[in-house]
Amino acid sequence: MSDNTQDLTTAVRVLLTGEVVFVLVGFLSQCASMVSEATRLTLVQILLQGQGIKLNPITTMYYISPVCLACLLIPFAVFEAERLASYTWHIGPGLLLGSAAAAFALNCSIFLLIGKSSALTMNIAGVAKDMLLIYLSMAVYG
Repeated sequence: MSDNTQDLTTAVRVLLTGEVVFVLVGFLSQCASMVSEATRLTLVQILLQGQGIKLNPITTMYYISPVCLACLLIPFAVFEAERLASYTWHIGPGLLLGSAAAAFALNCSIFLLIGKSSALTMNIAGVAKDMLLIYLSMAVYG
């Protein structure tokens, strides 16, 4: 085993040892999520840097967005649709359009980063983002 893998394994063991309640379903869900995200990023890299096809970020979103919608529609219908239908919204169109624009820009920047570098770079940037998010959450909320 490489030194990095051993360091990571040791860190995970230390974290799990200090955990009061370990939930196997949550752990397995997180592992499945990580594998799915890595697979998605690798497939996007193939689309952006492949031999025969080289797509730009906008075209990539054109092809990937309907597939993502189809994959998310079933869990949405099962878990969220009923609650969403009965909820009274207090969100203005400006906030909704601003959020949509921010999501579009984020996806474009992700595809641009993967196209110029690699899926590995995006995974590492995601880890750094998560660390920063945890630190800022601790600083803001205690």
